[in-house]
Amino acid sequence: MRQKNPKPKLPIYIKKNRDEKYLEYHALATGVAEEIAESFGVEPDELFNKMRRRIPTMARHLSMWVLDKLGVPRTYICWFFNRDRTSIYACLKNAENGIHLDKTLKNYIRNVYESRIPTKK
Repeated sequence: MRQKNPKPKLPIYIKKNRDEKYLEYHALATGVAEEIAESFGVEPDELFNKMRRRIPTMARHLSMWVLDKLGVPRTYICWFFNRDRTSIYACLKNAENGIHLDKTLKNYIRNVYESRIPTKK
């Protein structure tokens, strides 16, 4: 019986490629994720886990929403948070619903968003 050739480790190639292609988004995404995680009282590392606890999940969804509104490509957001491409639509919808229901959350997210908007020179 023939043995199958092992598949190349694609995530390492993708990570290297993304680091070169989307380098300008990395600092922005890291800053947004850290700021929102801190305000929710969770460690930034918890945003990248696969856990489904309420607080880290909402913080992750809001981070994704802010990054999407700042113009970061959705493919990069999925890669950054280690999610598949279809989950981002549900995440953005959940964040949008949460923002519309809670006025204090809406004001906080607006401040995070406006503080990250690049100024034109």
